[in-house]
Amino acid sequence: MEAGFGSDEADWFDGDLNFDGEVDYLDFLTWKDAAGTALPPTVPEPATLALLAIGGLGLLRLKKRA
Repeated sequence: MEAGFGSDEADWFDGDLNFDGEVDYLDFLTWKDAAGTALPPTVPEPATLALLAIGGLGLLRLKKRA
């Protein structure tokens, strides 16, 4: 964003966060407002959940044998 500041032919990668074609103070405010916000939590894939369930059942089975 810093390198593209003041540019009037910029895209998102240059820092044009509000897509008006310019990197200016409004883009900086957009960046500043978003800084420090957390990403939404990710949801595990069904295959991962299945593997965890199988592993958990295997551990329960071992515990019953002992």
